[in-house]
Amino acid sequence: MLGKEETKLLKSMGQKPSFPVCLAIGKEGIGDSHVKVLDNALRAHELAKVKAQVGDAAEMKEAACLLAEKTNSEIVEIRGHTALFYRANPLKRGIFSKHR
Repeated sequence: MLGKEETKLLKSMGQKPSFPVCLAIGKEGIGDSHVKVLDNALRAHELAKVKAQVGDAAEMKEAACLLAEKTNSEIVEIRGHTALFYRANPLKRGIFSKHR
C-alpha cells in the first residue's frame, strides 16, 4: 500500500505531458496481450499509464481494478479514461530512491 507522499509523487510524475501512455485499450475490452504489455511496462519502469475507451467512470474503475489484479499492481489514480499503475521492482533501485 502506497503512502500519501508516495502517491503524491507518482501522480505528479504520471501527469507530466512527457510521460507516455504505455497501453491503449479499445472497446473490445481487456485481453491477455493487454495484461502482458502492462506487466512488461511495470517491470521495466514501475509506473505505467493506460488509456481505455470505456463507457463511464464505473466501467473505467472496473477495467483498472481488473488490470491491477492481473498484474499485481496498485492503482495510483484514475482520471477520466486514464489510469496510472505502480508496481515496485525489487531488482531495481526504484522510483522512490531517485527522489529522496
